[in-house]
Amino acid sequence: MNLKISTLKFIGFIAISSMLLGCVSDDPRVLEQTQSDSNSPPVSDQAISGLAVPDNRFNQNYRVLMFGNSHVGGLDQIISVLLKANEPTSDVVVSNVGGGFLDQPQSIAMRENELKKTTWTHLILQGQKYSQSGATLYSTSSAQHWIRSAKSLSITPILFPEHPQRNRPSEATYVQGIHLRIADKESSCVAPVGLVWNHVQALRPELYLHAPDGNHASPLGKLLTGYVFYQVITGQDAALLPIITDWFASEDEQAWLKEQVSEFMSNHNSCPYED
Repeated sequence: MNLKISTLKFIGFIAISSMLLGCVSDDPRVLEQTQSDSNSPPVSDQAISGLAVPDNRFNQNYRVLMFGNSHVGGLDQIISVLLKANEPTSDVVVSNVGGGFLDQPQSIAMRENELKKTTWTHLILQGQKYSQSGATLYSTSSAQHWIRSAKSLSITPILFPEHPQRNRPSEATYVQGIHLRIADKESSCVAPVGLVWNHVQALRPELYLHAPDGNHASPLGKLLTGYVFYQVITGQDAALLPIITDWFASEDEQAWLKEQVSEFMSNHNSCPYED
């Protein structure tokens, strides 16, 4: 089965979304100052700490909410297209409300309202601060707060460790480790975005997964990340998705990227679901 979408319209949407949601200056990888916990959400949710991760893989309709900074710009539309491609008759909503870093004080009320506005199945959490040099440890209390809040509402939380910057593959393991430690403190799914990027770049270094700034993702890089989230959200192999014709990625690129995501993630448990 083939699907069609306007390439120029799609790429334009990604560019506009990225500008609205943030810029390079809001990237945690350029921050080195010590973070204070004073901007974190209140810890009054400790009473709901330790809840199991809700398993919403098999919902007939997916409703996905996203928190984050410029690294989530345009990703909502890609995930929506992929979810609809798998099940064209399903009701799919993917809403990116941005908000910046997960500890952004100005975003707390907005995010709390969004969480309770409708019945979401999944919450993607991007924007945990970390030090590029590795010399500074940032608080993860806000990430834990949003995980707890999601689970209390029967929403599946998915942590989003960003892809590494260009020519810095070791950053993927470092950032993945930070998010795995968050999940150790408060159980959550962790999407292996950076690890998949490393796997793909090692095999096909000629692919342009990064934007010109070497930091953000290109449209092709966003598609790769989208395949990862599709598989975490649905529990189904990305390789089984149909090819989308007249898209920004060629049919060969789509087929190969899907196969690599499925192959890598077949040996990677992203969610600690209870049997």
